[in-house]
Amino acid sequence: MTYITSHTYSVPPNRTYLAPQTISGAKVRQLRSRYPEGICAPVSCNRWTLFVPFMRDEQRGIVISHSGSKFLGRCMFELRSTFTQAFPTEYTCDGKNSSPELMWTAPPEAKGYALVVEDPDAPGGTFVHWVAYNIPAGVSHLPPALPREKVMSGLCTQGLNSFGRMGYDGPCPPRGHGAHRYYFRLYALSSKTNLPPGVRVQKLRGEIARAILATTEFMATYSRR
Repeated sequence: MTYITSHTYSVPPNRTYLAPQTISGAKVRQLRSRYPEGICAPVSCNRWTLFVPFMRDEQRGIVISHSGSKFLGRCMFELRSTFTQAFPTEYTCDGKNSSPELMWTAPPEAKGYALVVEDPDAPGGTFVHWVAYNIPAGVSHLPPALPREKVMSGLCTQGLNSFGRMGYDGPCPPRGHGAHRYYFRLYALSSKTNLPPGVRVQKLRGEIARAILATTEFMATYSRR
């Protein structure tokens, strides 16, 4: 097992220590096979540190903040969609330009969420494709093809993207500009928000800066020839 104090931790005897890294489920299974005696691996999980000790028949995670003052249980904050790596055309300007389905699991202390989707590879600088906030703590799923409504009761409030429009607009990079990266970032917040519709990303980040518990993201690419 791993023993944790305020800023330090120790590795018990006969355990293999791994440097901080991101570990997927497949990687954990590989490590269990390679180190049957068990390992202690601190794993980066956004702003939290996840310690994963396991033995032959046991695996569990402990999450603490960098200050060591807050226990969050298992590191469960993960954002995903129905696709990985490459954007399906239907979610882009070459298709239906509809928003994709999003699902997540989250830290138990989260009181709400905010979502930002942006392209850092746009010619004029980072381009924002979606801003959504006031997402209640009990919500862990955004259905596909959300309308451009300002407020969807019980689900979210939408802000303005870089097109100057409300809601989601999909990837639409210049033709021949190569593959652009699109980051979906979800913020877990320590308090509820009640921001009005139409907020832009700069104001949103300013409003939630002190309330961010953790951030999770995934990235997909899209290009146009």
